[in-house]
Amino acid sequence: MFFFPEKQLEKEITVLASNQAFLINNQTTALEVLPSLDFEPLNQFLHYADENQDPPVSVFGTSPPISIFCAEAFGDSCIYFIDEDRTKEGKVLLNRKILHPIEFNGDHIVFNPLADHARISISNRHPHLRFTSIKDIGTSCINAIIITIPVWGGDTYIRNVLSFLFPTLMADNNLPYLIQNRVSVTILVYTKKTDVVKLQQSKSFQILDKLTTIIFKLVDDEIANASNKYKLMGSFQNDAIKIFRSSSANALLFFTADMILSYNVLEYVLNKLHEAKKP
Repeated sequence: MFFFPEKQLEKEITVLASNQAFLINNQTTALEVLPSLDFEPLNQFLHYADENQDPPVSVFGTSPPISIFCAEAFGDSCIYFIDEDRTKEGKVLLNRKILHPIEFNGDHIVFNPLADHARISISNRHPHLRFTSIKDIGTSCINAIIITIPVWGGDTYIRNVLSFLFPTLMADNNLPYLIQNRVSVTILVYTKKTDVVKLQQSKSFQILDKLTTIIFKLVDDEIANASNKYKLMGSFQNDAIKIFRSSSANALLFFTADMILSYNVLEYVLNKLHEAKKP
């Protein structure tokens, strides 16, 4: 457990919470705006730290509590603290040696958790260091996915979704794997109003509803019955693309009512997405 003194809370913890300093009456303040902070960068960092338990990493800074927090989150993979204070050089903090940036000759990443203005200044002073930061890892972290499921046209499709798609979606290395890796999932269900109750009453839907955000996109009965099903499917997908583009999600997956997922397909998809997003 980490304890942050109130004075430090105002100055440091906001770095991971929002990655920016808040100025109120020309003073940096977090306590007054804490309810409105975006903690997604903190989730991204924790995910990044979990994924980087093997390669060595060092953390910049020793005084800010946030530097200590980050070092502990990295665990044994964090091998040094890097600090510009010459009086700390050679000392040990949390069983990790403190090095001055000039003396550091490693080729591994140095994680800098400080606010933008300090981070940029430090990077300019020490261009030989391989710095990374909250802002950098935010661009390589998959934290939100949207899935579309169109289901209309008769009870057969409802049965297929409830009997096959939903249960295989809940397989250990599918949706639970995404949740375990801090990926939020939104499911857009395109269906008729008369079918919503049938879906909501099923046990598989109720389990899914606890783990994800499910949004029903209602289809008019006349349109569903009269339209060409492929054109209608295309209109659903175009609608989902618009929603995706206006969201903060990293990926959009198109499912169909008669799909049966292999037990680890979403684990595979997430890993491939992470590979594609790496800088």
